[in-house]
Amino acid sequence: MNDDLNDMLNFDPLHEAERITGKSYKEDEGTSGIGLLLQIAHSKSKNEILKSQGETTFSMEWGEWQRAIFNMGFIKVYQDTILRPKFDNEEDIRQVWFHEDGLLLKCDSFSGNRNSATVYYNWKPYKETLQDKCCYTSSGHYFLPNTETPYSDEAWQDAKDNGEIIWSGDHDAREALLFNMNQLRDHGEFVWPWAERPFLFFSNETKDGYENVTEEIIAKLPEEIRKHIPEKK
Repeated sequence: MNDDLNDMLNFDPLHEAERITGKSYKEDEGTSGIGLLLQIAHSKSKNEILKSQGETTFSMEWGEWQRAIFNMGFIKVYQDTILRPKFDNEEDIRQVWFHEDGLLLKCDSFSGNRNSATVYYNWKPYKETLQDKCCYTSSGHYFLPNTETPYSDEAWQDAKDNGEIIWSGDHDAREALLFNMNQLRDHGEFVWPWAERPFLFFSNETKDGYENVTEEIIAKLPEEIRKHIPEKK
């Protein structure tokens, strides 16, 4: 099932259209049209399958989104109201949710729907995972938590050999959140307390851009969570 879902999530309708016609979609309108039809059909089918599995999808109503992540084991630990100056100061909701594996999930609403959503974590891959050609991570980077020479080739090799390398990063949580997190669980283990803070970023919209409020929000999280989030480097 995981392989089938992975194939579905990575399906490229334009590539498939080119495979069918033998022509480039950039040069052939027919191929481009087939790609568009495949995209429409695939998107509908994908959303139906994901929803049937209690998954997250790119288009979700706010209440539907909250039920989905609650059923995945997340608990809400912070909420506030945000204003959108570019939309007549429309009021929307921003939330932070926490999972006992050490996952921190931020999300916000827009006009009754889920808008953005990002899940942050530290993750230690199994030694055999490091040899795997598949990539289970998204944004972020590997680091060495227990060495005085983190940039030496020898230190990196020793860490890989001993399974002491950690990924600090995040995933777009809007689609297939459960699948992506289970992929990480199947090929490694989440690290909590965090050994390094991922690139957490919270902002408020202003008329001229954005105001960084990351530290303010972290300071309002429950103590039992906040104390396990390292200081920003």
